[in-house]
Amino acid sequence: MRREGVVGLTSSLIAAGARSVVRTQWMVADEASAALMVSFHEKLGAGLAKDEALRRAMVQIQKEKAMSHPFFWVGFLLVGDPDRPLSLPTR
Repeated sequence: MRREGVVGLTSSLIAAGARSVVRTQWMVADEASAALMVSFHEKLGAGLAKDEALRRAMVQIQKEKAMSHPFFWVGFLLVGDPDRPLSLPTR
């Protein structure tokens, strides 16, 4: 049995209609991942394109002393369409 892991999941999500997926290349620390995703979504909400929002979130996390090591932020990547989403749900 061949196992594809995250690559298979990412491909499946794209095939199912997701325009893009943010994924990691390895297991990441929960606290750093949560901080990066909050920052990423705040930047998306401010209207940045997905690729730029992720880049700026990574820079922000890198500036945190406890998460400055690349292990905490460099493993994230955007697969698919980097452009702005059509709309984001509001609270």
